[in-house]
Amino acid sequence: MKVVLCIDGLGSGGAQRQIVLLAELLISSGHTVEFITYLDDNFYKEVTDKFGINVVTVKWTNLFSRTYNFLVAVKQAKPDFVISFLDNPNLISELASLPFRKWGLIVSERTGKIGKISTRDKIRFHFHRLADVVVTNSYNLSDYVVNNAPWLKKKVHTIVNAVDFEKFRPLEVTPAKDVVKIVVAASYQRLKNPENLIKAIHSLKGLPVELYWYGNKMLKDGVPQNTSRYLEAEQYVKEHGLENIIFLDGPSREIPRLFNEANAVCLPSFYEGCPNVICEAMACGKPVLASNVCDNPRLIKEGVNGFLFDPGDVMSIADAIKKLIALSPAEKDRMSKENLAFAAAEFDKSVFLNKYLNLLKL
Repeated sequence: MKVVLCIDGLGSGGAQRQIVLLAELLISSGHTVEFITYLDDNFYKEVTDKFGINVVTVKWTNLFSRTYNFLVAVKQAKPDFVISFLDNPNLISELASLPFRKWGLIVSERTGKIGKISTRDKIRFHFHRLADVVVTNSYNLSDYVVNNAPWLKKKVHTIVNAVDFEKFRPLEVTPAKDVVKIVVAASYQRLKNPENLIKAIHSLKGLPVELYWYGNKMLKDGVPQNTSRYLEAEQYVKEHGLENIIFLDGPSREIPRLFNEANAVCLPSFYEGCPNVICEAMACGKPVLASNVCDNPRLIKEGVNGFLFDPGDVMSIADAIKKLIALSPAEKDRMSKENLAFAAAEFDKSVFLNKYLNLLKL
């Protein structure tokens, strides 16, 4: 079976990591896989080259040409199935169905939602009528879709993210002993909330804690793109002389090692789907600090395998960090074992693959 995977680009984001893993798993199960994208970036070139995956990047100059060329590329690929991740690729893949299609279509909602549904989402959910299946990567997101688009109830399936346990596992490294090292792996966009986390670290004056943030700075020629908050974060660190405890870096290919070298992993987002960062940190046996939103409370139990906080409240974030600092070695070890057990039960990639394979039979 030929499966075409559609996404905006193969950057370093969480959705990209999951769709590349899905490609690897589909190939291992005997399927042919091809990517169609419209952004000319490939953080995973080593993987696509290794598995011989063809990546078609359509050329475009405006929104109309992007949409037209993308849907033409989908039709020309002659797939048996199309699996699409993220809002715009979902919509274009659905438009490619018109006036009719000869392939199966799975669209995937990956971004967590909170509050009242937007007009944009209302429109998008109507286009999901053109898909065979709507996959969400969290139970909170499934509820959001079904509650706001009840006509999709029979189409919605929840498939949480998978973790490559060969990469994300406890490694023989020695975390820092004299300081609590917290690592974040996320882009510097507003919803990931770098500013409040940095302010929380700043408020802990005198306590032995360091923050290391790795992610896409979302800059083009030094100019912030979309909702980038990198420059604001960098300025705050410099203005308050925090360069010796807060380190802001770009995306890294060494995340498994960096997680293992940390004392804890943090994700302070205002909302999430199923966060790769949390899943992978748990697979490394690390305590997790996370915002108390969406599916996070299902993954993190207060004081059992990590700590939750209000992402909009700097002092709430700071209090969670204080609880982490106060943990005894025995408590840290217990949290590590809790997370390893949970990850093994929840994020196995064979379960992830089999759920997609079952959908390909529909």
